Amino acid sequence: MKKSAFLFFLFLMIICLLFASCAQNEAPTSRSAEEICESVLEKVKFYETLEPIDSSMIPLLVGEKVNEGTAKVLMYSGSRACADTLIVIELGSADSEVIRGLLESYVKKQRVNFEDYKPDEMNKIENAVISVTNDRAVLVITDDFQTAAEAIK
Repeated sequence: MKKSAFLFFLFLMIICLLFASCAQNEAPTSRSAEEICESVLEKVKFYETLEPIDSSMIPLLVGEKVNEGTAKVLMYSGSRACADTLIVIELGSADSEVIRGLLESYVKKQRVNFEDYKPDEMNKIENAVISVTNDRAVLVITDDFQTAAEAIK
């Protein structure tokens, strides 16, 4: 009797441990575009205060395909005298490689725009942080690129 009670108790403990270990390994919930923007704007140092860009202007700046299949596109930028930028895209059904290409193209355009006009902006452009996952894409241009990389994880 004592042996079967012990085995039953042991069985229950193993089941509890299995459930506890599964709960710890659950995938973190994905953050929304707004949450990512809030985190980056709060943690990352930018030369200027970044302001939201009107959604009708984003395709002109990033590329017309930015709205094809994407769930949400948010963009923040400083003045035209500063390269600091934040772009967060919820991919939806958009092709992640197309979106990556648009972000890389944006960085190339910024490189061309600033190399003669304001060469001191080139370091931040050369170290632009681009992250593309299965559900989102993020671009951050700042001198504080190491903090930016951490903030978008």
